[in-house]
Parts: sequence; structure tokens; C-alpha cells
Amino acid sequence: MNLKLSRDSKRGAGYAIVEATDAGVSADGLQLCISRPGQEQPYLGPSGWQAAGTHVPPENVEVSGGKLVIELGPSIVRHMMQANFKVQLKDGGGAESKAASLPWRGIPAYSGPIGGAQHPAPEQQTEGAGEPPIEPEGKPIPGPVEPPIAPVEPPRAKGGKGIIIAVVAGFLVVAAVAVVAYDFIPEDKPTQISRDEADPIKQVPDSSPPQPNISSGLDEFLKTGPSPEETFRRAKKALEDGRGADAMKLLVYGGRKGHEPSRLLWGKVVDPSASDRPEAEGLPAPDANQAFDLYSQAAKEGSTNACGEFNRFRGWLDEEAATGDPKARMLQSLAKGFQC
Repeated sequence: MNLKLSRDSKRGAGYAIVEATDAGVSADGLQLCISRPGQEQPYLGPSGWQAAGTHVPPENVEVSGGKLVIELGPSIVRHMMQANFKVQLKDGGGAESKAASLPWRGIPAYSGPIGGAQHPAPEQQTEGAGEPPIEPEGKPIPGPVEPPIAPVEPPRAKGGKGIIIAVVAGFLVVAAVAVVAYDFIPEDKPTQISRDEADPIKQVPDSSPPQPNISSGLDEFLKTGPSPEETFRRAKKALEDGRGADAMKLLVYGGRKGHEPSRLLWGKVVDPSASDRPEAEGLPAPDANQAFDLYSQAAKEGSTNACGEFNRFRGWLDEEAATGDPKARMLQSLAKGFQC
């Protein structure tokens, strides 16, 4: 498969077009798996980059001249930056293309609203940009107050001596005005601005979600190459103790090594239809796309337990699709091409 990236000249910033040739998939129900190998969160999902592999739908797909013309909108473009990505296509019948390289260059960043929220463009966001300047507190210092001064008429004199007397008298008048004005200036202390007041970033409440508390030593433990059975046992214990972030790290480790129980429990964590979905602080939000991929992949590899979970999940998709849910309808079309 070959991919070509170009700007969407009609719609401008936040939109891009990818042309795919020799993809071996159809346009019906097409989705993209976009990845950045080597990153801790290598896969692009509906809410941004994540650890689990998943697929995202484009805005539109057309067939032109024997190639797929895939239109990408802000929901995808706003997460992309100048880098080399891997892209794999998957159609509604379950056919998948080979992964191909997609160098992302020259696409204008997007900062418009998506779903009512403002999303700063990743390459254009600057800390504190657009915030109003800080006004120092305290009374402003008024300008000099000049009391009315009776006009002073210099003595009249003749000749050069008279001119000198007039100049001296004028100098004395100016000096007197300056002394009087100084006495009228209020003796306010200089306005002091604290570090917090001078820094506009510190005045904005932190709305970012709290980072999960990863137990110290867990990364070092995983570097030792433990067996998936051992990490799965520890993941269940972490869930019992309410340490969701630890559990996810352990489940992802085992799942990527093909450990069936790790994949199924990982699927339960993100499955919005699971009545026995684990609950613990630090677990990711439900994600039907991830659950679909985890269950279907395990089932393809011959897991009978995964088939049971997938068929239960498929029944939930049918119910959601009947209500008109567009995401459920898309996954339902993908599920039709998969027999378990």
C-alpha cells in the first residue's frame, strides 16, 4: 500500500486528504489504525494517543481513479504533528491493508472548536498566550499637584543688570513650585507584586486531570522481563487494592505478549457493556473501540473465552445501534464480517 498526504484546500486548517493506492480494502466502513512506533502511547484513539491499539473513522472516504481518497477532519488532525506515522486500513468486512509509512508534513495546525471545546493546536500553543496583563494593586500615584501661584512680576530694570535680576527671579519661582508639588505627593509605598500575582499561569486553576500514581519500582520490575502469568496475578491484586494505574500497566504488558487472560481483563476494563467491569482509581474510561479490538484479536487467535465475550459485546452493539448511536453502528458493521 502507498499513501500520499495533501492539504484540503477547500476546508483549510484542521483538514487533510490521504490518498491510498493498492490498499486491498474497500471504502465501506473504512477505519484507520494510526501509530507512532517507539512511543509510550503509540496509538491514536478517539480521545488522543493511548497505549492500546484501536481504529479511528475518517470524515469521508471516496473511490477515485482506482484509489481511496480519505478525508481527515479536526478530530484526527489536531493530534498530529510533524513526524513519520504508520497507517493501516480496515474496512467493514474485516479486510486489512498492510501498514504503510505516512510522513506528516505541511498540514496547517488546527485551533478551532471540536464538540463545543477549544483545542489549541499542538505546535502553536504557547504558555500564557492570550491572557490579560496583570494590573498591580495599590493606589496609583497622582501627578504633581500645582497650587495656584500668584503671578510674580519681575522687577523692571534697565540695561543688562535688569535682565539678570529677571532671570534669577524666574528661577526662584520655578524652584518654589517644585518644592510645593513635592509636598503634595502622597507617601505611598512602592507597589509590591508577589510571584503568584505576576505570573498569570498561577492564577488559572489547574483543570488537567490528575496523573495516575504509579507505584515506585513497577517500571524496574517490568524491565526484568517477568512472565505474563506473574504480571496478571499482580494486576488482579492491584485492582483489589484500588491501584488502577498499576493494574493497567501490568495488563498491557501481558496483553502485548499474547497472554489471553491479560487481554480479556484489559478488554473488561474498557468494555462499556460489561456488568462486571472493574472499578479502581486510575483506570481508563470505557472505550468500545478498544474492547472490540481486544476481544476480536483474542478470538482470532483461537480463544473460546474471547469468543463468548465478543458475542456478548456484539449483542450490546446491536442494541446501541438500534438507538441510532453512530459509533455503535460503525462497530456493528465491522462485527458482521467477523464470525466467532
